[in-house]
Amino acid sequence: MAATLPSPLPPAPADAARLAALLRGAARPILLAGHGFEAPGGREALLAFAEAWQLPVAVSFRRQDLFPNDHPLYAGDLGLRNPDAQRAAFAEADLVLALGTRLTDITTQGWSWPAAGQRLVHVCADPHFLGWLFPAELAIAADARATIGALAAEAPAAAPGRAAWCERLRALHVADCGVVPRDFADGIAFAEVAKLIERVAAPDAIVTLDAGTFGAPFYRKVGWVPPQRLVVPVSGAMGFGIPAAVAAALRCPGRQVIGLVGDGGALMTGAEFAVAVARGAAVKLILSDNGSYASIRIHQEKAHPGRVSGTSLINPDFAQWCAAFRVPVTVVESKADFPALEAALAAPGPAAVVVRTSLEAVLPQRLAAE
Repeated sequence: MAATLPSPLPPAPADAARLAALLRGAARPILLAGHGFEAPGGREALLAFAEAWQLPVAVSFRRQDLFPNDHPLYAGDLGLRNPDAQRAAFAEADLVLALGTRLTDITTQGWSWPAAGQRLVHVCADPHFLGWLFPAELAIAADARATIGALAAEAPAAAPGRAAWCERLRALHVADCGVVPRDFADGIAFAEVAKLIERVAAPDAIVTLDAGTFGAPFYRKVGWVPPQRLVVPVSGAMGFGIPAAVAAALRCPGRQVIGLVGDGGALMTGAEFAVAVARGAAVKLILSDNGSYASIRIHQEKAHPGRVSGTSLINPDFAQWCAAFRVPVTVVESKADFPALEAALAAPGPAAVVVRTSLEAVLPQRLAAE
C-alpha cells in the first residue's frame, strides 16, 4: 500500500485575520522562514508572500536555499556566530513572524532571540514546539504554506518606516558577505574557494557540504538562488558530504552536483564516492585538506590555548586516494590553480579536486598573528 501523507492544515480564519492585522501594524517586522517551506512550491509561495507584504526574510539554521539570497528582502540567516550588528538589529524588530520553524537553539542564537518583550507570532505544524520556550502573542499549529495561503484574501499593507527597515537589514547582510583576499603560508583560505563556486555554479546546481570549518563560508559568504539547492547536515554530523552528493547525483542526473568535504569527513565516509563512479554519477568532489579537525581545534585554542590534543591528522596522499577511484584529479596548491579548479567543475563526468587549505586562516586571531 502507498503511504498517505496528511493534508497541510491551514490556520483558523480568526487567527489568519489577526496575523494580517499584526503585519499591517508592524514597522520593523522580520519573517523567519524555516523547514516548513521545503515542500514543493514552498519557496515560490514564500517569495510571493514576502514581496506582497514587503517583509524582510531571514532563514533558520542552514536553510539558505529557501529564499533568493540576492533579493533586496533577504536579510540573512540565523546561524552560528551571527555578527553583533545584525543580532542587535534583529533585536529591534517589533514583530517576529516565525513560519515553519521550531525555534531551536542555533536559530534562536542560544535561546536569546526573539528577546523578551518582542512580539512573536509562531506558526509550526507540530504544536509541541509552540510556547515551548518562547511565549507567542499568537501561536498557530498549522502548515507554513497553508498559512500564507490563508492570508491571500487579506489586503497587504506596510506601516511607515518599513522600507527603511528592509534596506537596513539588507545592508547588514551584504556587509557580512564580503571576502577580503589574503595569503597564508600554509595554504588557501577556503572562503576564496567558496566565492569561486558561487561564481561558476550552475543556476540549478546542488551543493552538498560536510561538517567543518571549510563549510562556514557557504552559509554566510555565498549567495544561493533557487532552484539551487544547498544540502547540509543541520545536526552537524561529519561524514555527510560525500554520501549526500552521491544521492543527489543519482536522484537528479541532469543537474550539476558539487560535493564538498574536509579531510576528516572524507576519512569517515569517503569510500561512498565509489558508488558515484560505479553508477556513472557526475559528482564533482572538492576535498579540503588542512590536516586538522579544525572546528574542535578552534575550541581547544579558545578554552585551553596551546594545549592541542587529538585534532591533528596524519592524512594519506589525498591526490592518490582520489585517483584510486579512477577519476580525473586536480590539485589546488595556490590561487594560481583556480583556473584548473574552474575547469574541473565545468568538465563532464565525475572529478575530484584536492585543495591545500589554510588552517591558519580559521584559527583564533591570537594564533594567526604569531
